[in-house]
Amino acid sequence: MVRLILILLVVPGVLLAETPLSLSQFKAVAEGKTLYFATPSGPYGAEQYLKGQRSIWRYGDGSCTHGVWYAKKDMICFRYEDETTEQCWRIFDGPGGLVARADGAGPGDGLRVVKRSPAPLICKGPDVGV
Repeated sequence: MVRLILILLVVPGVLLAETPLSLSQFKAVAEGKTLYFATPSGPYGAEQYLKGQRSIWRYGDGSCTHGVWYAKKDMICFRYEDETTEQCWRIFDGPGGLVARADGAGPGDGLRVVKRSPAPLICKGPDVGV
């Protein structure tokens, strides 16, 4: 018994392992919303999640791109119209809110959702109002 307690004290993540959100869980918290992401150093970007697993990502300069999102293993992946490769993230809902971590990123790394809004994104031309 004492040995088990010592193991749990040395390896605190044994019982508190994080589980990424499934596609349906992510859809429940994101669809119909705009999520604003930040890193510890400041704002990163924002994404509006539309029906049909479509999205609009807004870059820091205010321009936007359209994409789709889907599940791949335990990750939520995105493919945007202006990029040739997919971007995959594990999404966690913890005590501090939603966090997105790229494959291989550690617990302290990732993008934190700092705001969730029902309002659509505002994009600068040519897709204004989309």
